[in-house]
Amino acid sequence: MTDLLPSQMFGWAVTAMVAAMAIGSAAVKLLNLPGMNAKWNRQLQMPDSMRVWAAVLEITAALCFLLPSTAQVGGVLLTAYLGGAIALHLRVRAFEFAVYASVMIALIWGAISLRI
Repeated sequence: MTDLLPSQMFGWAVTAMVAAMAIGSAAVKLLNLPGMNAKWNRQLQMPDSMRVWAAVLEITAALCFLLPSTAQVGGVLLTAYLGGAIALHLRVRAFEFAVYASVMIALIWGAISLRI
């Protein structure tokens, strides 16, 4: 195994953080917590069945993002997922999440560029 440059190590650290946040978010969706149900159903106006599919997509994208050979595909999938989440949250005027998701997208592509 070759030695990693400091920038590559930082890229891997950001990758791990982003993937952990995505998998954690998906886990909360799958655990069917009451707080998540209230937000998902009332604030976002989404049916429960969509919550499970969103979690599966989020986990799949995060796992692709973690693997070096599929990192760019995972980056595209996470970007698409977060782009949809931004649109959904802007529709219900949850602006703070739109900012959070935008920062996550920047971190995703920054991490990919540093890992190369």
